[in-house]
Amino acid sequence: MEITPPDSYHNEPKKRRKQIKSCMFCRKRKLKCDKAKPMCGQCKERKLPDCLYTDFNFPVNSMKDLFDNTPNLELMERIKLLEQEVDELRRQQQLPSRQSINTNVSNNNISNSNNIQDTIFKHETIMVREMGNPLWNFRIQKISQGKSLIFGPTSWKTSIYLESEPVREKHFDLWGEIISNQKIWNQEHGITTKEFSVLESSIANDLTVMESMCQELPRYEEIKTCLADYFTSPLRELLEIMPEKTIVSVFEQHFIAGGAFDPKTGIKQSIKFSIREPQDYFRVGVIVSIICIQKFPQQIPASIEKFFTFLSGVPLSSVNSIDKAYFFAFQYIYRIYHCPNANWDGSEVADLVALLCQSCLNLGLDDMDRWCKDEGGEQGEEQKDVNGNSYDDEVKSLTLLWNFTLFADVCVSFDMGKPLFISNNHFDHTRYFRNVLTDKSVGPKKCRRDRLMKNFLKVGRQCINKVNDLMEPVDLISLTTELLEFIESSFLPIKYYTSIGLIGAVDIWDIMILSPTLGMLLNFFDMNKSFLKNISFYNKNGISKIIFVSVSACVTTLQVMYARDSYVKRKTDDNYLKPNLNLCLLLLNTLSIRTLAEMYGLMIEKLMLLEKGNIRLPEDDGANDRAINNVDMYIPNDCYYPVLGTVQKFLSALDPLFDPILQDFHREISKSFALSSLFKFERLSRSMFDNVLKSRTLIQQQWDERGYDLDNLSEKNMEDFLDDIWSVYEKQNPD
Repeated sequence: MEITPPDSYHNEPKKRRKQIKSCMFCRKRKLKCDKAKPMCGQCKERKLPDCLYTDFNFPVNSMKDLFDNTPNLELMERIKLLEQEVDELRRQQQLPSRQSINTNVSNNNISNSNNIQDTIFKHETIMVREMGNPLWNFRIQKISQGKSLIFGPTSWKTSIYLESEPVREKHFDLWGEIISNQKIWNQEHGITTKEFSVLESSIANDLTVMESMCQELPRYEEIKTCLADYFTSPLRELLEIMPEKTIVSVFEQHFIAGGAFDPKTGIKQSIKFSIREPQDYFRVGVIVSIICIQKFPQQIPASIEKFFTFLSGVPLSSVNSIDKAYFFAFQYIYRIYHCPNANWDGSEVADLVALLCQSCLNLGLDDMDRWCKDEGGEQGEEQKDVNGNSYDDEVKSLTLLWNFTLFADVCVSFDMGKPLFISNNHFDHTRYFRNVLTDKSVGPKKCRRDRLMKNFLKVGRQCINKVNDLMEPVDLISLTTELLEFIESSFLPIKYYTSIGLIGAVDIWDIMILSPTLGMLLNFFDMNKSFLKNISFYNKNGISKIIFVSVSACVTTLQVMYARDSYVKRKTDDNYLKPNLNLCLLLLNTLSIRTLAEMYGLMIEKLMLLEKGNIRLPEDDGANDRAINNVDMYIPNDCYYPVLGTVQKFLSALDPLFDPILQDFHREISKSFALSSLFKFERLSRSMFDNVLKSRTLIQQQWDERGYDLDNLSEKNMEDFLDDIWSVYEKQNPD
């Protein structure tokens, strides 16, 4: 019997009594087709890209029979997309990507003669990495008045991009208002707003920078008093950078009381400098930095700023002494202690920390027994430096400087979302973490501080390295577990930091270490949810828990430090912050702004309730056993924290700062742009949240009246629901 080949069907098709109406997919697999168009149920269930119906009834044994003389449209479309991606990549090498998301923070914040938008954020389209660390790609670019900065995954500014577009835009609008208020605040306090005015200002009477500094610095006796006040200040108790004997010795060697009439200036000079060798300029720079910390918190005089700028640019080949490292350390302390520009993103101190790290490495502070030991002393004789400090005292001081440098590196790298300046290849980190101070050498308090710092550096450096690793995928949950274990094992119970009645027993050193630890926890939980799409009970509850603990810790710290100032006689100008409250800027650093931004973003997201089947806001869900607390670090993994109850706890934690009876407290806050901008940001965010809540409640009521089943909305209806909320919000808040 002769078998007819398949190709013969094209020439002699067999006739059938009834035309086949099933689609090609069901027909070929003998499935029951519901014949729905444009896509049948079988194809829709399998999420197939196409559902093809034909107008012939002969059997099809291969795709060649169906598409013999037609182009492969799917392949052509794929080729077209790949060609577009290649073209886009080529353009990105030459021009800014047109796929960037550009968000103008403000159109009228600061006048710009070139008509360039004041601040633009660019978030490049993320391409999923098939290999390596997916977080490595997540970066944004900030362009502001010709300045370009890249922020990585751990920056709070990058985290804002993980929020929904309307919330993200509102955040930038709020921060734009803060920036525009800075001009007004600066004018009221007589502060120059032009960043490069120091380079454009002239020096009177043809004076040198050093001679001009002599006129702008306080008198000799005032400087002595200033140094004495510094040695008894809360800042000095926290950070004993450079031995006190050394500071006094440097002052006595290089500062000379004036008094003689200077014919060049026509006035009697209050002080003079004694400079014998290049490194003496850095020794003078240390003393002048301390004077600025005490006397010039808002703006440093022009001649002093020029002096600092010059010292920061001196190359290693000219001078690299321990005085240079101390100078950079005090410059960094000034900026985080006063935070004059309130950038809150690490960019204001990144260059300084880079210089500090490089200087310390070149001095060999990572291995002081090898590089810093003085071999000149005889055996059995106590070695002393030129300032009268014993060798052991000097080593302790340098150890503190090295620890502080590593700490600054971790904080700045985390805030900017970048790798560490000092990698594990720069020093023997395993040996470093094994060496700890003993009670016998420094006392129990300093021993505990050293141990706490090193434990933080160990886990903190590991977290920064893993998040910024190019190739190795990062397990954020394991990092949060390590950080939580560090908090449980190294600190007092967390309630001591969140309760105003218990925080008095806390060493403020703990707060300086706890702040970046909580910041890391918050960032890792948030990145795991928003970027890596982990929406487990544990991960989402972790975000809420860390926010509540962080807010409570920030509020309690502000309260207790303000209370401590009331028992201390003011030694500073009444126009400036008192020392304990001022110290909050250093202790909390960027935790406050990060927590506020995350908190209000999360609360608005909870109002939106994007999860299907969870659209309706409950009437009251806060009074039950699942309510969130700030007395422990336990995070439940079997149910979500109640929505409205959690939101109410967040807001209640902040309310004590805005009690109308705290007029003196608010007056003190207004003396610092950094603190006043934080409070302003909170008030604006609270107002935005209240208005979104009103819009959300109104739309829910309207949709109920229309008969929608809010527990079973389609994806399209959910999008319309959100659009209605933001539409009402925009109408009610046109500005």
